[in-house]
Amino acid sequence: MSELIVDATKNHLTIRALAICLGSAATLGVLVVAYRNQTRRKVGDLEADVELLRTEVDELKEQLLRGRTVTFTRDGSRAGHKSCLKTGDLRGSVRINYTSDDDYYTSADEDWIAPRRDATATNGVILSQPVAPAASAKRQAFVHCDKLFEELQGADEQYALMNKWKTDEGEDWEVLWRLARACQMQSGAFDKKDPRKKEKFFEGREYGQRACELSPGDFDAIKWAAVLTGGATDYLATKDRIEQGNVFKSYLDRALAIDPRDFMVLHMRGRFSYSVSQLTWVERKMASTFFADPPTATIQEAIEDFAAADKEKPEWPENLLWLGKSHIANKDKASARQVLEPCSRLTAPDEGGMACIREAKELLAKC
Repeated sequence: MSELIVDATKNHLTIRALAICLGSAATLGVLVVAYRNQTRRKVGDLEADVELLRTEVDELKEQLLRGRTVTFTRDGSRAGHKSCLKTGDLRGSVRINYTSDDDYYTSADEDWIAPRRDATATNGVILSQPVAPAASAKRQAFVHCDKLFEELQGADEQYALMNKWKTDEGEDWEVLWRLARACQMQSGAFDKKDPRKKEKFFEGREYGQRACELSPGDFDAIKWAAVLTGGATDYLATKDRIEQGNVFKSYLDRALAIDPRDFMVLHMRGRFSYSVSQLTWVERKMASTFFADPPTATIQEAIEDFAAADKEKPEWPENLLWLGKSHIANKDKASARQVLEPCSRLTAPDEGGMACIREAKELLAKC
């Protein structure tokens, strides 16, 4: 500001001197206009700087929500990047306990959240480019949707907002994986036999897989492609289910290579192992006929993944249910009771979670 005042003073003195030398009011008027234009340009530059700072603050908020801290250099680029949740740099973090199967949407607990990573990026962490002021509105929309997601709210609002950005600007992998995530959240409102559940899985699968094509190393794109691909397999014929199962498994392997502690991905791999281990002889024969390298997995692998997911995300009804099912398939009813009993006492905010709890009670009665 002092520099601007000094510049203004110098310009004012220059104008007065030139006016006296030229003795022309018209010339003075022209110079005054020039001075005002110069001042406006300086003010415009300051306003642009302020807008950039606002954009950086918005992005910082988003990164904190996603479990990261970011510092910026004077030119607006990122100078450093580390996980504040893993290192304890974020003061005042709040630990929250959840009881619903839909709680896996939450991303604020330090024990199971890791930064988004890219195996090809420096130190495995994606460093995005600075956000230009023109992109501020989209970035704010991302922050808003992520906040709703973490609060397990507004699935329809998230979908509508991201769908608008997709319609207005075309394909953007950050928009697409958030659309896939919104479809997953919306699917939780429907019973498995409701055709709308299938529609949401298939729609979300397209968004997630396309996001992976556009950004192959992004953890969120891979994760949500896996979630929706896995969900859609429940509605496919055997041949297609096996084929998509291999696609699903490839997403899981890529995601766990980036973050081996993600409870949702661990759970999905457990589901995959359980399903493959329970294939009938006919289905295995069919898989061998259709594919040179059919999928293989054991029930013990399923148990290990479900147990690892439970360690990262306790009291998640869906995971406890499948861990109990796996113990039953392994002919270990005592271990099944140990997880089905606490599962049967939980509550859930939606139909999907309550269905898992009801099934756990039914299985418990047979153990």
